[in-house]
Amino acid sequence: PIIENFNQLKENMKNNNFKNVKIYNLALSNIKKKIIMWVQNKDKTGGFSVYNKQDEELKKYANNLIYKKVSCDILDEILIFKNKKIVIKIDVERHEKNVIEGAINLLKKNNVLLQVEIFKSRKKDIFKILKKIGYKFIKNVDKDHYFKNY
Repeated sequence: PIIENFNQLKENMKNNNFKNVKIYNLALSNIKKKIIMWVQNKDKTGGFSVYNKQDEELKKYANNLIYKKVSCDILDEILIFKNKKIVIKIDVERHEKNVIEGAINLLKKNNVLLQVEIFKSRKKDIFKILKKIGYKFIKNVDKDHYFKNY
């Protein structure tokens, strides 16, 4: 959702002659609105997080935070597939539950191989949500957890 990263992606697509890829300049969640994202270092291009004043990570970086206002949307309103085989990666810096909640129809109506970066403190909630919609845990590699529903 960060415009500098989006522009870099567009340039990479142009340089590699990709014409069959649709990209979106927005964040994903369970809401559709403008949101604030933050990062602790102005030189970082990745690692932006959705601003939530209860975020435990904010306490670690109290000073010099960089904020950006971005558009946020719901995946179920962007990708409307049914009975497809798809792969999804979710790496959203402590916002996994919200992204999954906004993608329930996509996740339920398709055969999905799902990779989610999950930190220990959120693991129980994410596993519970995915199990409820028919996903089975396959394996993890460090913080990346793999699930499927087929």
